[in-house]
Amino acid sequence: MQIDLELVKDEVIEAWNNFVSGNNDALKTVYQKHHSTLLFQAFHFLKDEIQSQDVVADIFVKLLEMTATERFEQLSNVNTKLEVFLKVLVKNKCLDTVRVQNNRKNILGNIHSLFSRSNRSHDMTDTDFAVMMEFLPPQQRNILQLHLDGFDNNAISEKLNVSYNTCRNTLSTAKRKTRELWATFMN
Repeated sequence: MQIDLELVKDEVIEAWNNFVSGNNDALKTVYQKHHSTLLFQAFHFLKDEIQSQDVVADIFVKLLEMTATERFEQLSNVNTKLEVFLKVLVKNKCLDTVRVQNNRKNILGNIHSLFSRSNRSHDMTDTDFAVMMEFLPPQQRNILQLHLDGFDNNAISEKLNVSYNTCRNTLSTAKRKTRELWATFMN
């Protein structure tokens, strides 16, 4: 029994058009058709099955969260290039994930190297750092923690519903206070 690929492709495009028109259930057909391909692509970038599954799931969740107006404006021209569109979404999400992971590593590495310059032979542990963060006011502590988790200032300001400048200034102040606390307690 041979499956007519053109018929399957037409069904998926019809499902996509129904989704763009507001039928959330129609996205299930698109998901089922493209899930394996998108998962394989995500794994190519991330080399981690669970992260790859999360990326593909996030893409479809974000599509579902779009309003009808957003769908119509942003997705109505995708029809014939649906697979390419979905692959680009997955690729970009994977690259963002890798970038965030690298930012987290760099930030933690920079913090540890900053504190390792101390004249004392004391190695800073995560516990030491956690204790120092408790001395910061809650907003500074939250922003610094999000920064350490790899979020940039734009993402932090959106997440905490503060302006970009407030985020930037608060982060700068938190870093300065942390350095001062380190100098006070470790020298």
